[in-house]
Amino acid sequence: MAQALPYSVFFLPGDELRGRVEWLEKNVLPRNFSKGFFFAVTTNTFVGFANQGIDDSLETLLDGLARATGRKGTIEALRVLYTILGEDATAEGLLELCIALGIASEAVAAPNLDKDLVAARLRNVKPCIVSMAKSLSAYCAQKKLDKDAFVEWAENNFSCLSTPLMGFVNHVLFHHDPVQKLFVPPNLSVASKVFGTEASSLLMPLSFASQSLSGKWQRLFSSDVDGCCFNRLEWSLLGYTGPTVVLIRTTSSAALGVHTTMEWKETSRILGDSEGFLFQLEPSLALYRPEGHEENFAFLSTRSMSKQKISIGYQGRYGLGFGGSPDQPRLFIPESFEHCVAAFHDKTYQSGNLLPDDALETFDIAVLEVWAVGGEDVVELALQEQQDYRERRQHLIHQARVVKDKSQIAMDMQTGLIPNSLFEHKEHVRGRTEFAVDDTHGGYRLERE
Repeated sequence: MAQALPYSVFFLPGDELRGRVEWLEKNVLPRNFSKGFFFAVTTNTFVGFANQGIDDSLETLLDGLARATGRKGTIEALRVLYTILGEDATAEGLLELCIALGIASEAVAAPNLDKDLVAARLRNVKPCIVSMAKSLSAYCAQKKLDKDAFVEWAENNFSCLSTPLMGFVNHVLFHHDPVQKLFVPPNLSVASKVFGTEASSLLMPLSFASQSLSGKWQRLFSSDVDGCCFNRLEWSLLGYTGPTVVLIRTTSSAALGVHTTMEWKETSRILGDSEGFLFQLEPSLALYRPEGHEENFAFLSTRSMSKQKISIGYQGRYGLGFGGSPDQPRLFIPESFEHCVAAFHDKTYQSGNLLPDDALETFDIAVLEVWAVGGEDVVELALQEQQDYRERRQHLIHQARVVKDKSQIAMDMQTGLIPNSLFEHKEHVRGRTEFAVDDTHGGYRLERE
């Protein structure tokens, strides 16, 4: 394919694309990948095909390529992935194939192939392969690891796991088409204290968990930079309308967090939707998606809303919470940033450990970061909408401080609408027989016998 397609020859002149694919097959992709891929896309998926005896090899090939490029959905692409390795597929082998295809997809689409960088990235992803393989093995602990089990696990946990295959084949077939850039690794705007480096093996699993976690990440808050100040955290969140990731590194070196897809705002109501999820990154990899029993996805409870909360009988805690209920959240960061909670169970998200197995359900924060995600266009639009929100809020605060009609505020003070002691003396003398109204001078006079 790399040799024959005119599109690839036009955008990568000569034998450039063919040379890249050959190098990737030899140095990045698993052994016998070409043989397995050829078998996966040329095998007839229809049992008892109606046209027995008719040469349908071209139709079968086109159908196989449609499945491999995602034209028939992600489930069919996952089935192709499993078929490439065949019945001898292992958990680690499947994840190695997926991640290798992700690296190869980038290399095929890059303007210039940096072989040293590709080789370095391949070395760095070994922990990611092991971590994700453990998750798949744990899922199949009570069942056989077959094609259906692999597809089921991927759909429930890493719904974008087929995008590396789809991206790789699309780049080979349609190298010129920017729409087909399906696999885009996370790109951090600045360094992260949670991940360590942009090449961290913790980043790629998140990019497989949701399409919005690939591409540009823009940092909104970092306790390492902004301090452990809840007002600063609140300021970084309020008004932001795009998807976000809250990342936590605990003092015991565990890593956990939550992915959200809602607008952050001051409200007594629950925020969020079923697209978000909780996760543990280290020491184990696990994702917990909403189950549908309840919809207490997230809440941001601040003392600035205390009057509103008192009026509705609010009994919850003040801070940032996810799952559970306002008085007993599954994951909770209090205003003090101390004695945080990460529970095993609630009725919104799937049950499971957010902290190590031997840890209590409380932790202290070493680093907390909030990242805007969703790709460059989504992040820039949401940041502009947040800026508009801040300007509107500042305008309302300014209006509240400026009194245009001084006589009206004096009247409000005199009538008691605005509590004060300025006119308190009038209340004291009003109704006493020895005082009378002094119309000449304004006020009251004492009538003596």
